[in-house]
Amino acid sequence: MLSSEPPVGPTCQSDDRSASHQSFLYLSGVALTICSLLVVALVNDPGSPSRIAPDLAVAGLATVALCCTRAGHPRAAALLLMWSVWAACSLRLPITGGLASPALLTYPLVIGLTARLAGRSNARALAWASALVVVMLMVLHVTQTLVEPLSLAGHMTVPYAATLLALSAWTTCCLVVAQKRQLEQLRRRLDESQVLERELNAMRRAVEKHPDSIVITDRRGRIEYVNDAYLKRAGWRRDEAVGHLSAVRSNNGLSVLQKASLDTVLARGECWADEVINRRRSGEEIVEAVTVVPLRSLTGDTTHYVEYKEDVTELRRATEEMRRLSRYDPLTGLPNRQWLFERLYAIHAVEGGQASRPRVLLLLDIDRFTSFNELYGIATGDRLLRTVATRLRRLAGDSAAVARIAADEFAVLLEDVDADPRRGEREARTMAEAFMIELQRPLMFEDEPLSVNLSVSVGATCFPVRPHDTAEAALGRASTALRRARLSGDGRLAMFEPSMAETAVRRSRLEDELRRGILAGELQLYLQLQVRPAGEVAGAEVLVRWQHPQDGLISPAAFLPIAEATDLILMLDRWVLAQACLLQLRLKAEGRRMRLSVNVSARQFQQGDFAEQIIDTLDRTGADPGLLTLELNENVLVADPDDVLAKIHKLSAFGIEFALDDFGTGFSSLSYLKRMPIHEIKIDRYFVQDAPVDAAGASLLESILRVAHSYGLRVVAEGVETLEQAQFLRDRVPDIICQGYLFHRPAPASDWLEPVSGTSEVAAS
Repeated sequence: MLSSEPPVGPTCQSDDRSASHQSFLYLSGVALTICSLLVVALVNDPGSPSRIAPDLAVAGLATVALCCTRAGHPRAAALLLMWSVWAACSLRLPITGGLASPALLTYPLVIGLTARLAGRSNARALAWASALVVVMLMVLHVTQTLVEPLSLAGHMTVPYAATLLALSAWTTCCLVVAQKRQLEQLRRRLDESQVLERELNAMRRAVEKHPDSIVITDRRGRIEYVNDAYLKRAGWRRDEAVGHLSAVRSNNGLSVLQKASLDTVLARGECWADEVINRRRSGEEIVEAVTVVPLRSLTGDTTHYVEYKEDVTELRRATEEMRRLSRYDPLTGLPNRQWLFERLYAIHAVEGGQASRPRVLLLLDIDRFTSFNELYGIATGDRLLRTVATRLRRLAGDSAAVARIAADEFAVLLEDVDADPRRGEREARTMAEAFMIELQRPLMFEDEPLSVNLSVSVGATCFPVRPHDTAEAALGRASTALRRARLSGDGRLAMFEPSMAETAVRRSRLEDELRRGILAGELQLYLQLQVRPAGEVAGAEVLVRWQHPQDGLISPAAFLPIAEATDLILMLDRWVLAQACLLQLRLKAEGRRMRLSVNVSARQFQQGDFAEQIIDTLDRTGADPGLLTLELNENVLVADPDDVLAKIHKLSAFGIEFALDDFGTGFSSLSYLKRMPIHEIKIDRYFVQDAPVDAAGASLLESILRVAHSYGLRVVAEGVETLEQAQFLRDRVPDIICQGYLFHRPAPASDWLEPVSGTSEVAAS
């Protein structure tokens, strides 16, 4: 179906050899038959015309058979030769005396040649006919011998006739067995051909119903086959596609470069693949992933080409849309942060990192945008952002690029700036002020003015400021300037100055040193006692200090904000918990069972395996979970109450207690006390400091204490620094636990392990 050329290969060569072999056998049979007939004729009185006539007839027919063989009709020659010889021999028998005739000598030769040269079915019929003739002659001969005994000198004997009959029967049996074997082989080949035909039909149906287009062409690119998917996708009928060039009907969208690449690759006998924008019959363009595969014959010559074509139009469209969305803001239609980075990197790549053309990067942040959203709603806030984007784009024109890089933060890249630094800075200030004035004009939503005072803060920096300046560095400088502008108030502009980066550099250096310090063991565990009214120590809060190799002891207020803004807080929390568990073991070895309170950051608590980490630490250290209190801030509870509740219940079942830290400073504390298995609340120092002298503060503190008492919670008051504060608290809650400088200042854990003197006396006073 795929090719009109005759097959070339070992099969054809085998057929040629078989034909030559048959011709040789036929010619050999003709020659042998003629010789046999001549011998018979000489033996049987060659002068008798009646006896020599059959021989001459056979010789003539043998000559005709030879001509048929040379003319390319060996089958006809074999049949003619076989029946003529048999007929001649059968006629000679009664003419020359029956079984006594030497013509019987030709019978084995006839049967053998028939089995070799003619078809087996014809040879079988000839053998049975010969056997019948011999039997009839034997009957006649035996009848004659009853009167006249057989002569061994001049006549054929009965044993010879019996032997000839046995030979005929044996030949016939061999032919039958050979025929059965051939039938079995034919049946097996038929079964194999049926299996092969079923497989070919299955493959044909699979190709026909394949969802991708499949086109088969000849070596000249002319289409010989197309499947249903191609007809449906391309719109052509089968008769309109088959017989035409693929370049016209199938791959009609190849560009010049693709055509050259296709020819080069196929000339090497390799597969070619690329995306091609082809055209349907209607002229509509579709994007197809085309793969062209050469088909080879057994000799290795390319006979056909198969085109596999997958429709990737929707995939290309989706990819382009994803690429667009990854670089553009869907709300405003402006480029986003990714696009800005790529733009800055492109500038860096084109100019080779040289500061040949200075540019200015402006970051504009809408002041009090969060309040605007809360007041007017998110939908109105989105309309505000679209309006701001429209105004920025209109004012920037073609001389600047505008992008939205955050919720309410826009970037403007000014490219036409004076090369002189001072004049360039003045141009940047002028442009930034123009943006600020433009955005201060009343906003119009659906032709109605919206009475809102909109202002923006602007941070600006030059780019590049030095060779090999990077986009990240430029955006960082602009962000630093924007923070300085916002600290100065609403609607302010700040140009980046090197001094602004000192704080950022110092913060970055401190972050790196803290990371190294945690790994180097520079952190120290500090404890602050928690004391009951009778003076006994109820427990201690675990604190941490940083013993810097150069800067000395650093307060948590200096490094905890940095840790909380990064992943260092996780390392820090794990270290503090592990050290607290080890400290508990040392206290237990000294016979002091003391409760230790450990702060848990929101970042650590929000880890999915937080509970498993705590339990694993307790198992590894062998600490007692019943003497461990985890302090949670109310902000931790706000994030995901259900998740928080599940983790607290799991750890509470393990024996760990929980304390609500800085109670009263967050939101919805009462609802948390009702839902969460909290064991202790810690009153913030803000409520304790002025309670003895401020009536309002005292009333607020008393309310907090009544709430704690109604829920049956243990109360710890932080920041107790005077006897008046301690007495005020004890008068209202006799069993309150106090923590503050009045009783104990934070001290290294190593010092706290030693006996503490004077604590009871101070507490009693």
